[in-house]
Amino acid sequence: MGAIETIGEDKNSQDLKNAINNGIRIIVTTLQKFPVIYTEVDKVNGRCFAVIVDEVHSSQTGSSALKLKTALADTEEALQEYAEQEGLAEEEVDPEDRLLKEMIAQGKHKNLSFCLYSNAKSHHTGNVWAGTGGRIVSSVPCI
Repeated sequence: MGAIETIGEDKNSQDLKNAINNGIRIIVTTLQKFPVIYTEVDKVNGRCFAVIVDEVHSSQTGSSALKLKTALADTEEALQEYAEQEGLAEEEVDPEDRLLKEMIAQGKHKNLSFCLYSNAKSHHTGNVWAGTGGRIVSSVPCI
């Protein structure tokens, strides 16, 4: 396999899962493929991801964006922090707890970087995406 893989219309979400799990360095896809596979991605710990969103708008911050973060976030550090805050030993924290997983996915993660491109002048879009740690770059073409 090469360093770049496009998961376009001719491919499905399972192809995206396989590309992530197989360590493909650059993946071009749509946000809509993540909700199908977000629980099946299993090889992200220790890996960093840069997510580039072209023509970003506030409607993209719903469950699809959250599931993208759930799929790609390295949650090991967040689980350690949770255990410490709750006064638990790390072994007492169930990393498969659904509520805990959703809580952790909401936060910022050191292994995820977001660069957002938009021609929109909406402050709402910037405020909604601010929780990702991303920055909006206006009117800048993707390279």
